[in-house]
Amino acid sequence: MILGVLQTGLIAISRNTLSFKHLRLHFGMWLQLALELQLGADILATTVAPSFEVLYKLAIVALIRTFLNYFLNREFAEQTPEAIHLP
Repeated sequence: MILGVLQTGLIAISRNTLSFKHLRLHFGMWLQLALELQLGADILATTVAPSFEVLYKLAIVALIRTFLNYFLNREFAEQTPEAIHLP
């Protein structure tokens, strides 16, 4: 996630011609990747020491991250193919 913030910031500084929409989409792609990786890490951590409390928290976190990913994907799908293809 930090890498995504830094790369998006560098793009914003170096290219003044990019619109805010492009920057938001670029950061959204990094955010989506980070959410998926964090969910995988949480699932792996739960397999080491499973308890009902940990499983309950994992289910809630997975549900929240699934909704976030769903809305990010929906916003990406609404954009034109040219806007999604970022350098």
